[in-house]
Order: sequence, then structure tokens, then C-alpha cells
Amino acid sequence: MIQNDPKTFSYFCSSIRHLCYRLSFQSTFPSWVHMFRHHSHGNFLSSLCGRIHFQPTATSSDLPQRFNKFDEYLRLQLENLNREGEVDGKLLRCSWLASFLAIALEDYVEDASAFCSLDLIYDETWILEYMDQSARMLDACNVLMEALSRLQHGLLLVRHAWYALADVKIFPLGEQRDECTRSDVNEEQVSVALKSLRKWMHVQGSSEGHLQKLSHIMQHMINPLDELHKRSIAKESELLYSLFLANVRVVLALYMLSLALLQEKGLLSLNLSFPHAISWASTVSGLVQMGKDEVNRQKVMNLCLQDLIPLYANVQELVCMIEQGLESNRVLLSEIISEWLAESGHNLSLQTDQIANSLELLRAKLDELFNAIVLSRSLLLDKLGGSETDKSPPFG
Repeated sequence: MIQNDPKTFSYFCSSIRHLCYRLSFQSTFPSWVHMFRHHSHGNFLSSLCGRIHFQPTATSSDLPQRFNKFDEYLRLQLENLNREGEVDGKLLRCSWLASFLAIALEDYVEDASAFCSLDLIYDETWILEYMDQSARMLDACNVLMEALSRLQHGLLLVRHAWYALADVKIFPLGEQRDECTRSDVNEEQVSVALKSLRKWMHVQGSSEGHLQKLSHIMQHMINPLDELHKRSIAKESELLYSLFLANVRVVLALYMLSLALLQEKGLLSLNLSFPHAISWASTVSGLVQMGKDEVNRQKVMNLCLQDLIPLYANVQELVCMIEQGLESNRVLLSEIISEWLAESGHNLSLQTDQIANSLELLRAKLDELFNAIVLSRSLLLDKLGGSETDKSPPFG
């Protein structure tokens, strides 16, 4: 039962958030009794959302108008994201990326939930492509999870340096002192802190073996989108068209996250564009270009996630100060550490905590999307398996 699986329950409940909006698209509704048909399998909520989203009785003449409404909904979503980014001209930050992942997650779950409620006809072409595309999405999520883990682990190096320097302060914060002796500074502790800070700066621009792999995955995720679009229109299928739009959301969200987390020319050369006749095509192009521009502006620092750039600048300044103190004399080093602890140390600690929380939120959204994709594959396979053993129409 769905209520016994909190994560599954959460995925399906997210579909309800768009229920009122979807209701405005419907001119006719199926009998409510049909939604109880498979409730024993835990599919009541997904059946509800799927039946309201898709109309098996829709005629061919209705489809262009309904497709346009789906397009309009996506356009509004993307324009809201665009406006949010234009507030400070920065898209590649944790809060914006988390918002995008949340949108992609909700609509992907809603569209995948239709597998439980519709009488699917086995079509090897689209089913195999759906499974292949979702597998690529899972691969991309895995690479991005590794990148986020690297950033989260890197923050531990900054914390380690903070604690090491706090242990070598030469007098209580706020207390003045005119003279410093050689015994005031534990140079070994300072060297440990400096090593941690240097290592953190190095790992921010290092993505090693992930780069080529992710570019390859993203390219193979983008390539099928045009064919998915054409096939959904040719087959006059609401389900396929909605799945196409769900693919667009997920691919675009993962691409923007890739730009923020991994620095690689291959990502910048990918062409994520759609026919201009589609209402949201120009908005997609605008978001992608804004993301690429941010990467190009920050490539000198090898760092594109906006949340980390102020921290990187502060750490870089501190490293230079410590190196200067070590090269000069211990008295200067004592003064540098004392001044830094009094003025910047606490702020750096707070800044690190805030970034850690933002990265954790981003990781949680990515993890939810990963699990939703896994769930959608299971729903499709279960539905197809059930169709083989039960030839009767699922809704009478």
C-alpha cells in the first residue's frame, strides 16, 4: 500500500500540487468510480492524477489545443525561473537549481504516474526509448551526486583549517597586546591549516574523470528529444507529449546543474535548442545562454557555483596572508592570525555552514529526482507486466 511507503507517498502527493491547474485544462471527466479500480495496489493517488491529466476520450481535434496548453504551462514555469535568476543575474546557485529540480521532479512524477491509470498499448519504440532515456538520467544523477559529495567533503577541509587556526590564537579575541614572542605561534598548526585550505582550493577546480563521461551522457540525453517531440505529435498521444515535456524539464535541470558543478568545454558546446514555433523554445535558449555566460565569466577561478565564489575569495585571501606571514617572521604571522580570527574567522565559519546547508538541500532534491526516475521505470514495467496477464480494459 502506498501509505506504507513514505517516499512513494511523497512522490505521488507532489502531483496534487498541480491538480487545480490541471483541472482548468479539462472539459470532461471520467466517472469517479474508475479511480478506485486499482486502489488495492497502492495506485489511487497516481490514478487520480493520471486520469485528470490525460483524457483517453479526447478527440484528434482537441489535441493541438491541449498540447498548446501543456506548452504554455512549461513556458510559464521557465519564465518564472528566468525572472528569479534575473534578480541578481545569477542562475548557477544552489537555491535556483534546487527550485528547478523541484519543478522537474513534480512534473516527472505526475506524468509517470499516468502509467498506472491509462490503458497502455505496448509500443516497443517509445517504451525502449523511455527506458534508455531514463537510464541516462540516472547515470547523470550519479555523476552529479559524486560532484556534490566532492564539494561537501571539501567544506570539511575549510572547517579543519578554521579549527586549526583557532587553536593557535595568541590572545583572547578583543584583547590587545603590544609584543609577540616566538612561542606565541604553533607554526605546525598553521602549516596544517594552510595545507587544508590549499587542498580545498585545488579540489574546487578538479572534476577528473567525470567530465568526459557527463558530456557524453548529456549529449545522448539531448539527442532523442527532437524525435520524442515528433513521435508524440505523429501518434497524437497526450501521454507521449507530456513525457516529452517531462524529459525537457529534467534534461534542462540536469544540464544547468552540470554547468554549475563541473567545468568542461564539452558541456558548453552542447546544443540544447528546440524549434522556434514551440512557445517555450526561446526561454530555454535564454536560460541555457545565461548559464553558459556565467561559466565563461568564472572560468578563470575554475568555479561556477555562485554560492562558493565568495568563500573561495575569502580563503584565497587568507592563504596569501598566511604565506606572507610564514615567509616573513612569526610576529607578523601572529598578528595576521589574531586579526583574521577577530574579524573574519567567525564569518567564515557561518559562511561555510550556510553553504553546507545549501548543498545538502540541492543533494536532497537530486536524490528525490533519482528515486522518482527509478519509480517511474518500475511503474511502467509493472503496468506492462499486468497487461500481459490481464487482457481486459483497466477501466471497463
